[in-house]
Amino acid sequence: MNIYRVAFGSVLVCLSALFVFSCATTAELETAQIEELPSAPSAEYLRSVAELGFAISEETFYEDKNAIMQAIADIERIMIQRNVAQWRKYLSPSSVAYLKSAGNMRAVSAKLPAQLRIRSDEDYFKYVFIPSRQDNEIDEIRYMSPTVTKAVQVRETGDVVYYYFEKVNDVWLVKLDEIQS
Repeated sequence: MNIYRVAFGSVLVCLSALFVFSCATTAELETAQIEELPSAPSAEYLRSVAELGFAISEETFYEDKNAIMQAIADIERIMIQRNVAQWRKYLSPSSVAYLKSAGNMRAVSAKLPAQLRIRSDEDYFKYVFIPSRQDNEIDEIRYMSPTVTKAVQVRETGDVVYYYFEKVNDVWLVKLDEIQS
């Protein structure tokens, strides 16, 4: 009878050890498989970098998108407040220079109804910038280069561009559409 107890005890010890070893091995294998298998890029990322290939990493894309979407949220509040001074802080240097040119303001005015004349950046903000962007929803961004993007609303008929952004000193700033005089 003792021999059966010893044999049964030995079998239990072996089975327990085998169970513990196989559980650890399975967990280790699952972890190794997860680490080795790269995740597929998101469809949004692929659409956003299509013009550049993979020159922008997916991580950088999401960092840039978050920064741009935050800037848009800030600008939306600024538009509601009609605060031109705060809006100017979001303009790229090339956009500031564009708005300072009287010739450019005449070119913009020529595209508007006759009663509207754009003479300053404040006029541009009130009569061009706000009406063309207010109450629109931005879904995604599209890279035009590593430092220039467009913020778009995705539609079945194609993307509608509401903003261009330019990265200046690691900050995304609004880059205005330029109508040349």
